[in-house]
Amino acid sequence: MRGRAAFLSLLLLFAGSCYFFTPTVTCAALSKSFTSEVSAATSHRFSADLDGGGDVSVSQFSLAAGVAIPSDTKWKLNLNAHYGLEAYDFSNPDLPAPWKTINQAGIGARLSYKLTDDWTIGISPAVQYAGEDGAEFDHALIYGGFFSATYLKSPDLILGLGAGVFYRLEETRVIPIIFFSWKISDKLRLGNASRQGSANPAGLELTYYFDQNWEIGIGGAYRSSRFRIAEDGPVPGGVGQDSGWPVYAHVRYNVGKRLHLDLTGGWILGEKIRIEDRNGNEIRSIGYETAPMLGLNIGASF
Repeated sequence: MRGRAAFLSLLLLFAGSCYFFTPTVTCAALSKSFTSEVSAATSHRFSADLDGGGDVSVSQFSLAAGVAIPSDTKWKLNLNAHYGLEAYDFSNPDLPAPWKTINQAGIGARLSYKLTDDWTIGISPAVQYAGEDGAEFDHALIYGGFFSATYLKSPDLILGLGAGVFYRLEETRVIPIIFFSWKISDKLRLGNASRQGSANPAGLELTYYFDQNWEIGIGGAYRSSRFRIAEDGPVPGGVGQDSGWPVYAHVRYNVGKRLHLDLTGGWILGEKIRIEDRNGNEIRSIGYETAPMLGLNIGASF
């Protein structure tokens, strides 16, 4: 109960964060021209053979929302929240499924400050619940933050570096990040991937814009998901991890200026699951065969 109360307190903190994070800027000033985005995504990773026998497939669904709050000063604040569900279907007559349905819900913020016309620095704290149905809430929290610095080399090229420190269920990781956005021409861009459901923002994507409505892209990234296993499962209170390298192609259609549809297809390479006990000690690591994935994202901005 105390863990849930703490999580709700964080939600309230982010809801009123213009007072906490920008002491020199009033909320009235911040609310002049804020923009918001919402999106829903679904994807399916088709059945893949597991090393040692059996197979697994995964169906995913997620919702996300964010708001950007610019101001008349050098400060800028972004808030975001998301919920995701992953339903695993393991098939192995000799072993029980290590986990079934994983829930992930999180909130985050990014506070940036424009040092000069070219340089911007930012901090991005975040907290997330990641656990199977039946996992203890207090033991399924992931939290940490990023610090970043970006340099606007020209209107067509943005470069940046960053690093994050996150507690990820019995492990603490330092994560380096490279920010990159290069407008090669009016129709071609190379930079970090940003679409939900295909790759994390640290990935790389090449995008071609046919016109204002249509675009295509190819990209890839490394993804890793950790979560707490249910107390009544085969590994009570343990930790699960699913990682791999998604490579994909996508087609996006912009319905006017506010709505977009994004269809993604590809494969996840080098995927494996890792099963740990409640203290983070490895019990077993199992590799996947490469299998296709297909996803759809619908987003709107206001």
